[in-house]
Amino acid sequence: KLPGTLFELNPVKGAFDLGSLIQHLDQNDAYLGAEYGYPSNNLGAILAVAGQRSCSHAPITLKEVLIAEIKAHEIQGIFQINNAFNRRGLNRTMLVKIASSAVVVHLTQLDKEQAFSALSYAWQDGNPLQAFHKAPNSGPRNGWAAGDACLRAVYLSLLAKASQTSAPNALTTPRLETFFTY
Repeated sequence: KLPGTLFELNPVKGAFDLGSLIQHLDQNDAYLGAEYGYPSNNLGAILAVAGQRSCSHAPITLKEVLIAEIKAHEIQGIFQINNAFNRRGLNRTMLVKIASSAVVVHLTQLDKEQAFSALSYAWQDGNPLQAFHKAPNSGPRNGWAAGDACLRAVYLSLLAKASQTSAPNALTTPRLETFFTY
């Protein structure tokens, strides 16, 4: 359910809408490092999946939601402490997609192979460019960037759950190892 409305959405649309709504409040939780970001943006994906699970045979607890947000916060934070993605032309919302994917695979109870697929998709999936965040290109896209990242995290996890095959070396390619600091 979309808070404050009577709408019941599928988890992908719910992740987009919730992520977009939450992004408007994200100035309250800036996490700084070589890159800055807003870990609360991950809540769009987490709450959408939690809502879906709560309507099923495997309801989710508030404790699980909070643990998922803590994990997403830590994953996003680890990458942005030492990596300035914006200096490489990438927007920080790629970290929302990656961190959200990591916790959504757990919340949707994917097995190890499916989780690997979802995370490899998250890394290789087209990541947003920093251009939309800066003048003269800033516009409406900036307002729904986190919603898009949450949507992608849930969608990619659902693809993995449906047994879409992953890219075998998306997470281990040597170029990535020289690009990022872990």
